[in-house]
Amino acid sequence: MQRSEWVRFFALLYFYTAIGLGYGQIMARMPELTAAAHAHEADVGLALFCMGLGSIAGFAIAPRVQNRFPSATVLTWSMVIFMLLLPVTPLAFSPQILCIMFALFGACFALCEVSVNLQGVALEHLLKRSALSRLQAGYSLGGLGGSVIGALLVKFSVPLFDSLAVTCLILIVFILLLRRFLLPEEGGKVKFVGPAPRPPALPFKVWWAGIIIALIFGVEGTCAEWSALYLTQVKEALPAQAALAFGTFALSVTLVRFMGDALKDRFDPSRLVLCSIVTAALGQLIVLLSPYTLSCLVGYALTGAGIGPLMPTIISALSHGEILYIKRAVSRMIALGYAGLLVLLPLVGFISAHVGLSRGLWISLIFLTIILSTVWMVRDPVSGKME
Repeated sequence: MQRSEWVRFFALLYFYTAIGLGYGQIMARMPELTAAAHAHEADVGLALFCMGLGSIAGFAIAPRVQNRFPSATVLTWSMVIFMLLLPVTPLAFSPQILCIMFALFGACFALCEVSVNLQGVALEHLLKRSALSRLQAGYSLGGLGGSVIGALLVKFSVPLFDSLAVTCLILIVFILLLRRFLLPEEGGKVKFVGPAPRPPALPFKVWWAGIIIALIFGVEGTCAEWSALYLTQVKEALPAQAALAFGTFALSVTLVRFMGDALKDRFDPSRLVLCSIVTAALGQLIVLLSPYTLSCLVGYALTGAGIGPLMPTIISALSHGEILYIKRAVSRMIALGYAGLLVLLPLVGFISAHVGLSRGLWISLIFLTIILSTVWMVRDPVSGKME
């Protein structure tokens, strides 16, 4: 890449990382946030549910917003509002206010997620090479960094409002400085245009891709939400050992996504997807069948290595054509993915409550079996034309 292209890449990588960092900070300080709002366990569940509802609302309006404004503008100001909510959230003095704040978080996160991935797709078109996997690795890295920073701040008793206010200020300063390196209104072969006549319906593959992304999120959720509980209750691991499961999985996802673009450029996308699904399935089989904690951690690492390249590959394969088609396709795929996640994770809990956690988590292999259809999708990608 030329120097100007590297600058654009690293600027956009910062935006991905900042979203993950902000989200990770909030999740890491949840105990303090709930204590400040005098919230109980049920209130926390309701607040997280409101975040999901806010995300759905954000994804619902994202296509209209993206058609009216350039994605660079939407990304910049939705991220600024997202970051400003960080220091405001500790001021929530009741569970009801906390729910409202989390709903706003969800809506801003949805707009950030759609617009930053549109910028990622546009950058791939400009560079004429894969970049989305490394960019999404920045989000994973930011989430890990936010969790670690949050844990350190708690350990050293840094006041919640002070730490989030400083984080907000630093992130916003760099957002405003780097926004000029985002893809402009017209750049390369990708043109961010305004409103257009009513477009034709999206092809079935785009809608099915959204379901597949939801299933990918479902597998990620079984590793993130259930791994520590599974290792302690089923494998009888020590709490300190069980706590390593999600970190192992997340680190593996991050590392593989940094390598994902090179792998996608070297190998056929369908072959990469097939190998990724087989790797993830092997990892889940080790987790479910092995009696040893160490081998289970290896299984979670393999699952992360398999899951990492899937979502970037799907979005890249189905994001070709005119820009209005790309905007609608990316918005729909990500919206369906997050909406499905709201159903899939409670489904895992419902099944596990009836058949036991050791059997309930086998559903992740069912998810991976359905995800196999992605091999067919990326082998024959679609592109959209606007009439």
